[in-house]
Amino acid sequence: MPVHPRADNYGYVFEHIIILEAKLGRPLAPGEVSHHIDGNKLNNLPENLDAFPSQNQHQSYHRNNPMRSKE
Repeated sequence: MPVHPRADNYGYVFEHIIILEAKLGRPLAPGEVSHHIDGNKLNNLPENLDAFPSQNQHQSYHRNNPMRSKE
């Protein structure tokens, strides 16, 4: 997906980003980050993905919920 705003230099986008955007029905906003609810980065099921408005809020969540800090 070379024209995707989050594509790398080779045109690839992480699978969880594509799945989360489809779940949300919109692209992730600039600064918005994906979150694996169960902490398992390999579990890219839509029900396991959510978005945080910023990396700071995502990191804060993991600091305050250490059992969910696998990602």
